[in-house]
Amino acid sequence: MTALPAEPVAAAPVAVAPVVAPRACVFRCGGTAYALPVTMVREVAMLPRLTPVPRMPPQIRGVASLRGLLLPVVDPAPLLGHGPWVPLPVAPVVVLKDGAQDVGLAVEAIAGLLPMDALCALPPALSPAVVHLASGAFLVEGRPVVLLEGERLLAALRPAPADAPGIA
Repeated sequence: MTALPAEPVAAAPVAVAPVVAPRACVFRCGGTAYALPVTMVREVAMLPRLTPVPRMPPQIRGVASLRGLLLPVVDPAPLLGHGPWVPLPVAPVVVLKDGAQDVGLAVEAIAGLLPMDALCALPPALSPAVVHLASGAFLVEGRPVVLLEGERLLAALRPAPADAPGIA
């Protein structure tokens, strides 16, 4: 038997997908930039009107109709150490996935979906309550954006059972 000559075999080019930084929905609340991972955000909406609901806890600002479905809208500002949310003629709302019922966060402004290139240390002036809700920070144009942990934020915004209407 004759051995085949060893010929160099060229390796087939391998396509390498570029590494894409995870993205976050960045918004302003109380003049501070916050973000939530896009995996927690269902959508961003501009709601023209909130309907107040009697006997609701103060963090629940009302409900809105979003494509025919009722959406509870909550105010995260006091929880984040800011004054209460001031209603706008058209309210920017970050709609979060919360099991079977979505929840809207009333915010001042939406900055957009931005990449979280690298997490950095939290800004030192944050309140302990915000530090508990934060999972880190990242820089956008040299300024820190506090990345909130969505599940912790939702848990903190849920009314306590004693606050629920109709429960004595």
